[in-house]
Amino acid sequence: MSGGFNIPVTKSNLENYIKMASMRILQKASVQMEHFLSGVYFVSPKFSLQMLNWRSAEVRAMGEPFIDMGVLK
Repeated sequence: MSGGFNIPVTKSNLENYIKMASMRILQKASVQMEHFLSGVYFVSPKFSLQMLNWRSAEVRAMGEPFIDMGVLK
């Protein structure tokens, strides 16, 4: 809502305030996410990433979540 900073927050409009503030935060994050994804898709095309499940994507990005001590020895 434009000009919302002029409206005092009261008990009667608190729920609406929380809803509007949350939407604003999500809108800011969506712009950042668009830029992040454009970088990811530059490195790896979107169609190839759609074939990965979350676990495979995590392993490719971060590596295996455990260290095999036998391999290190």
